[in-house]
Amino acid sequence: METTAVGRRVADQVRVVLPTLPVGDATSSQLQDWLKATFRAENQIAGFRTGILAELTRRKGVHIVENNLREKGLRPRRKARSEVETAVELEELPKTSEGMLDGEIPYENARILAKASQEGEIDEEDLLGKARTQSPDRFAGTVRKYVQERSEDDGMSRLERQRCQRFAKINTDHTDGMMVLYGRFDPITGALIETALSQKMNELWRDEDPRARCSPGQRMADALAQLVTREEPGEDGKPSRGPRLLLIADYDVISRELRNGRLGDGTPIPTEKIRDLACQSEILPAIF
Repeated sequence: METTAVGRRVADQVRVVLPTLPVGDATSSQLQDWLKATFRAENQIAGFRTGILAELTRRKGVHIVENNLREKGLRPRRKARSEVETAVELEELPKTSEGMLDGEIPYENARILAKASQEGEIDEEDLLGKARTQSPDRFAGTVRKYVQERSEDDGMSRLERQRCQRFAKINTDHTDGMMVLYGRFDPITGALIETALSQKMNELWRDEDPRARCSPGQRMADALAQLVTREEPGEDGKPSRGPRLLLIADYDVISRELRNGRLGDGTPIPTEKIRDLACQSEILPAIF
């Protein structure tokens, strides 16, 4: 399986050459090989499209290219904008772009690298190996840690930038009249929201009829609605305790300092922010 681009006469065509053997007649080994080949082809096509988008943006401008993606590529507005932004950003990371064209780096990892390069200086060479071998979820964590370790202020400036980029909106989907919520939050606020939602979802799950349970998505919607629209007292009649946020930090017994502050999922947190949160929180010492 391979991708081919053939000559100037068919410059408007990018072809994927597929095996002629039906999937049902292939051996398990062949199926595994084909699956691996689809990943490589997908990366190559994404890399080729990224180069096209960057060049078109230079020639025609961002808005025309975004409209082209929405109308001909059937991309949602937000995805079209993201693809164009990433294409332009990747022009500053030539080795990452080359890795995509070679089929070795997936688009999502390239996008993560591109965003990180806009937030601060990164050494592309340092991260290329991980970009080739890690899943996007894991690679995102690797890049976050890399950026914070090289930050002069332990990541506080990055956290402040993320907070400045917070965003939320509510609108009506006119196709069915449903209300749609969308938001972006800095990691600490996001973790607090996630913890509060999880806590409320567990309460709702315990109160449900086991024979007629809601789907997880419905339960989360109910939990969000209850958290936003009403303030429920605790069992003693007092306001209920807020969500608990798990913060982890290593204590250096020699320097008597906290180091490597992070959320439970590994997201790095500036030590200064750990101190601020500690003033408002319960501290539960533990040894791992």
